[in-house]
Amino acid sequence: LRLAARLRLPVCLFSEGGGGRPGDTEGLSAIGMDCTTFMEMGKLSGLVPLVGINSGYCFAGNACLLACCDVIIATENSTIGMGGPAMIEGGGLGIYRPEDVGPMS
Repeated sequence: LRLAARLRLPVCLFSEGGGGRPGDTEGLSAIGMDCTTFMEMGKLSGLVPLVGINSGYCFAGNACLLACCDVIIATENSTIGMGGPAMIEGGGLGIYRPEDVGPMS
């Protein structure tokens, strides 16, 4: 992402992914976000074209990055949501299949 900013290159984000489970992704920082991906993606807004492409499941951080895009292309089988099945279950709210959370239709 830093290279895209420096060279003013458009970014195509393929966002399919299930996200993390509570407790699996936290590092040593106060909020558990030791990576700079979210900050770097935000810096690109208005600087270069951001195109998000999704087919299948897209949850949590993947959905956050997808939401940063200027244009989103999602196939009919896309399931997009901020809190995916792992987070729902980790929060004690039950067990859900990915297709039950944020389906396109």
